[in-house]
Amino acid sequence: MNIRISAVGIVFIFITVSWLVDWALLKPLRQWEYVRTTLLEVEFGERWPKVNRWKSPVSVQVFHKVRTHETLLKVAIQQLNNVFAGTNFYLKHSSNNALIFVHFEPFKDFIKEYGEDFCLTKEQAKLHAGAGCILFEDDGSIVSGSIWINPEFPQKYFYSILLEELTQVLGPVNDNAFVRNSLFFETSNGAPNRKTLSTLDKKLLVFLYKHLNPGDDEAAVRRAYDKYWDGIVVE
Repeated sequence: MNIRISAVGIVFIFITVSWLVDWALLKPLRQWEYVRTTLLEVEFGERWPKVNRWKSPVSVQVFHKVRTHETLLKVAIQQLNNVFAGTNFYLKHSSNNALIFVHFEPFKDFIKEYGEDFCLTKEQAKLHAGAGCILFEDDGSIVSGSIWINPEFPQKYFYSILLEELTQVLGPVNDNAFVRNSLFFETSNGAPNRKTLSTLDKKLLVFLYKHLNPGDDEAAVRRAYDKYWDGIVVE
């Protein structure tokens, strides 16, 4: 069994965005482009042009936690589980034996624990407010996820960063700079734009965990999109 590593959900401290489109204005072609780029492309590093997702429910754990961090994680898990109702997937909060790990600590301390194979270097970390990294098998199934959040970033953004990174270690691995109301769009100060999942984000997660399989290529994703996308209804 070979294990691959991939960067997901890198949150830049400074970002320039010149092309903004609201969800309501997205034509069907743009909706497909959102799905394709979010699921099948990565922000940087080696491209893996197939679907990554978990095969079964997964537990999430906070390290170096304070009560506030635990509360943020529980709220994020609940928000995501509300979306996953009707699928066979859900998240669980855990104090041990988790497969997704959340770290609120200086990067130099985090990397000592994680190891140098994290998908962000020390130099890159200086430009980021947070990052997520997944390990996955050759068939595309995710086996582990790690999230680092820079504690020196303003605390008012912690929940937005956590929600984005947690969502992206579930499979939507790429940001999308042209959909203003998506969780994966970032503001000029580098923090995610939202504290809730948009309608588009919710549809994407249901589509991923109800109609796709790990390792699906673009052709398979397109067939499923044409068959199921318009019929997905979320609150």
